[in-house]
Formats: sequence, structure tokens, C-alpha cells
Amino acid sequence: SGFLVLEPKSHEEASLLWYALRSEYCRKQIYYLAQTASQPELKNEAWEKHFKLPLPVGQERDKAIKAVASFQSHVSALLDADAFRVH
Repeated sequence: SGFLVLEPKSHEEASLLWYALRSEYCRKQIYYLAQTASQPELKNEAWEKHFKLPLPVGQERDKAIKAVASFQSHVSALLDADAFRVH
């Protein structure tokens, strides 16, 4: 077992990959292509031959990038929650 490393060429591409991989479509593929259900993992062969990564295009692409930026902003605010302490 191991990890598959995806190296995006830009921040925009990283956002699109993150958005697509979190989609219900990709989650279902991982579930059905996985060897086990308890710890779903894809073998390299399944990734290369069967897995389809639906990257959004056109207006959907722009929406996806904005959605990821919004999510990251919310997570960043949560992680910095200590900065909002009342003294």
C-alpha cells in the first residue's frame, strides 16, 4: 500500500483537483473500485484504467474555484479562532 501523489501545476489546478476529488461522483468511484470497504483504497491499476476525474469546465470551473476559496477562508477563520478571544 502507499499513496498516490498528484502535483498540480498551479493553485487553480489544485483547487479544481480538490473540488473534483471531493465530489460524490469520485467518492462513489473510490467506493466501488476499492478492494475493501473499511479502508477504501485504489490500486494503481484501478486508478489508471478505470478512475475518471471530472474536472469542471466553463462557468462550473469558475464556480468550483470560488467554492474552494470560500471553504478555505472558512477553515482558516476556524483555525485562527484563538485570535478572537475576549481578554
